[in-house]
Amino acid sequence: MIEIKKKSPIFIGKVQSSLIQEDVKLLSIDYGKLKASHWGICGKSWSWKTFALTSVLFWTIKDSIIQHYNERSTIADTFIVLDPHNSNIPPLLSLLKSFYSEHLKYSRKSIILNYKKKSSDITGWSAYKWAYIEKTLKFNPLASKKLAYDISYLSKAVNLNISALKCIFDFSAFGPRNSEIVETIIKTFLIINAKTLQDSPEKLLLSYRDIYDFFVILKNTGKLPSWINSSLKPFFFFFFIWMKKTVDALYSQLKLFPVNLSGNKEFFDTTISKFKDFSGELWITFGYEATYGDLTMDLEVIYGENNFETRCFLFDLSEFANSERKVIIAFLYSASYFLGSLKNHRKSIGTHWVICDEFQSFLELKWFKNPLIDLLEKGLNELRKYWISYLF
Repeated sequence: MIEIKKKSPIFIGKVQSSLIQEDVKLLSIDYGKLKASHWGICGKSWSWKTFALTSVLFWTIKDSIIQHYNERSTIADTFIVLDPHNSNIPPLLSLLKSFYSEHLKYSRKSIILNYKKKSSDITGWSAYKWAYIEKTLKFNPLASKKLAYDISYLSKAVNLNISALKCIFDFSAFGPRNSEIVETIIKTFLIINAKTLQDSPEKLLLSYRDIYDFFVILKNTGKLPSWINSSLKPFFFFFFIWMKKTVDALYSQLKLFPVNLSGNKEFFDTTISKFKDFSGELWITFGYEATYGDLTMDLEVIYGENNFETRCFLFDLSEFANSERKVIIAFLYSASYFLGSLKNHRKSIGTHWVICDEFQSFLELKWFKNPLIDLLEKGLNELRKYWISYLF
């Protein structure tokens, strides 16, 4: 059982119940109850929801930094902040900067990564350059450092991708037959990328754009792309028998694609059309002209197991298109579930806080099933025992 250290209450704000200036009460939340629960902040427009969220977030981060600095044996917390309108991040950074200016020593045991559409020149943070970094947000869900040395992680990595795709696109596009085909190609690409990371990390990795190109070639020629054979060939002589068996099974499934897809024409009008977005409007954020080392976000790092400094991952999504936001939120929430529930994961991490302002902007409510809501319901029910908390 993980012991929750007693901390000072988290300050939210003030309330004045009369015109008398002295008649002011402080509002606060008990830290222990907050850390053991999921939270939602609801209210009408101009009811200071964002202010309350910023206050809770700052005081919680501050508490985590101070405790971890004073008790170096503890595992630090991780904060993941999703801000679609960039209304939460600027005041939060201002408060953190003021906190660091008064207590410079604390900036050495914490890190703030601010992901944006395009990073800008950092102003005013020179004294805390080891604590604050701005990055251009790009990432490849098919790139897995963990898989490069742990093949048992393969099923989690595949499930993460499939779950996120179902949240992004209409559920009907991934019927049982189509879902199996997509799962096979994602599993193949994950393994090829893992081998590339292991042997030649400087090489270009496969991305979702390559999935689209793969199916286009298959549709137009009725054959598998020639590069598939050359990419899988090294595995046929792989030293570890369990890896060879996995790849042999995948290759057998791939060889059946031309036959299976000939009787499934509607597949090209549904699933494949979805992947086309990754070669078009989503290419800048989710596609690459650089090697893995240049990518700015790694889902496995964000939900990492061994955390020895308080980490804040801030996502300024204000300049991203709606389609990009939808992909980002789907993968981040899918990762919180599939990576957060890894075997023994909870024994070596602090709490992971997943905080989202203007959460309704991510939900495309329809009259039928909404996969993102289903995923969140599953997460809300199960993730507290893994010390992952949602705050909306």
